[in-house]
This record gives sequence, structure tokens and C-alpha cells, in this order.
Amino acid sequence: MEVMLLKDDVNLGDKGALVDVSSGFARNFLFPNRLAIRADSAFKKHMAAVAKQRQKKLAKEKEAKQAEVKTLESKEYVISAKAGEGNKLYGAVTHAQIAEAITQQSGISIDKRKVQSEAAIKKTGSHEITIKLHPELEARIKLKVEAEKN
Repeated sequence: MEVMLLKDDVNLGDKGALVDVSSGFARNFLFPNRLAIRADSAFKKHMAAVAKQRQKKLAKEKEAKQAEVKTLESKEYVISAKAGEGNKLYGAVTHAQIAEAITQQSGISIDKRKVQSEAAIKKTGSHEITIKLHPELEARIKLKVEAEKN
């Protein structure tokens, strides 16, 4: 019997996977524990339609995000932070601060979880930051960290 898993299982597979199991195992364990549902032909057609709609939605989102990538990459963003001797910052520039600065300076709302940097920013100067806007799109922006003037 073919079933679709509703939860991850170490022995069977990941959530959403179609697996072939014995009918007794499905009836006596998987269905009562709500770990899987029967994957008959109608269900497979429904899932194919849902997947097709999801692909269309992702394609539209990707198209909209491509314009944002161009806008974000065309500008250099500036953050001011307190710094001491040798251009060392008193703390690190956080992803939240980066997202806030980009949002203020570009007008494009960026979530702090989308900001990716290879290492913590602890010095003034220019840095390259990656922003993951879509599963297939990322913007590489230039961030300039300046010492605050007292």
C-alpha cells in the first residue's frame, strides 16, 4: 500500500514522502497514529495540482524578487557603530542592524533571518553581505561600516 508520510520517520523517510508499506502496518500503526495517509490515484492527482500551483507561485515570486535584487545591489549601504582604536568596533554589527539599515536606506523590507554573513563584522570598512530573498535568488550587497562621530 502506498502512503504519504505526515511526519518525519527515521526508518520510513521524511514528511511528504510517498512510501510503499504493508497494508497491515498502515492500518494498524501509521493511520491510527496519524503518521501517514493513503496515497490513492485521486490523492496523487490532487498533490500534482498543488505542486503545479506552488511552482507557479514560486515563479511569480522569483520574478518580483529579481527587481529587488537589482535595486539592492545597485547601492552601498552605510551603518554607523561605536569604534575604538584600530577601527575595531565595541561590539559586532548584527543581522538585525543590517536588515534595518537596508530597509531604511532602500525602502525594501528585509527580514533579519534573510541576512547572511560569513563572519561577524567587528571592524569598520567595506564588507560584502549576502541576502537570501528567494530559494533561487540572493543579492550580494556592499555594506560600509563607519565609526560614529562623537
